Amino acid sequence: MKKQISSWLLLAMLAASILFLGQLERSSFPLLFTFYSIAFGAYILILNQSKSVFSLKIWIVIGITLRALTLFALPNLSDDLYRFIWDGWLITEGINPFAYRPTEILHGAIPGLTADPELFDRLNSQPYYSIYPALSQYFFAASYLLDFTHSWLGFSTILKLMFIGFEAASFFFIISILKAFGQNHERLLIYLLNPLIIIELCGNLHFECLMICCFLGTVYF
Repeated sequence: MKKQISSWLLLAMLAASILFLGQLERSSFPLLFTFYSIAFGAYILILNQSKSVFSLKIWIVIGITLRALTLFALPNLSDDLYRFIWDGWLITEGINPFAYRPTEILHGAIPGLTADPELFDRLNSQPYYSIYPALSQYFFAASYLLDFTHSWLGFSTILKLMFIGFEAASFFFIISILKAFGQNHERLLIYLLNPLIIIELCGNLHFECLMICCFLGTVYF
């Protein structure tokens, strides 16, 4: 019982750190360092002390819940989101995002198309063509179309839900691969609870989560 209470306390520390890290700006290095340290401290203690406290199903629910904590905050440690929105907007307007640079769009390269100047100001690659591959563009367009709020947070939330889906698939592949190699399924927790994975892949919307999912799927099949 005491061990279970200790595990919940450690998970609460990890969850609180993820929530705080989701609100911090890149310039807040002391706070970033502090909360990352707390998150990794709790993570390491859980791996060393608490792996067998909960069933595998409970751990998976916990892993998904930790990722869901990032849903309703904009990615503050990365500004890639704004290019995702820009490219998604262009696709829904029937325009190839690889054909025009944002500066060209803003200055009227396409008659009748008006760019959002506030969104343009957030772009970190205004003079460049989109660097994101065609597969990623489908997700940008889908998120833009499904965002009925027409807001940056709405777009971000929908894309994060997709990423959590990729992560759930990765959990399945990891469990299956561990089973195939005769390894303990508790090794899943190394990935499932890793604060860097949670914050960077789901919180800051890095497409490595799709790459990891596809790689694990390749190994599995």
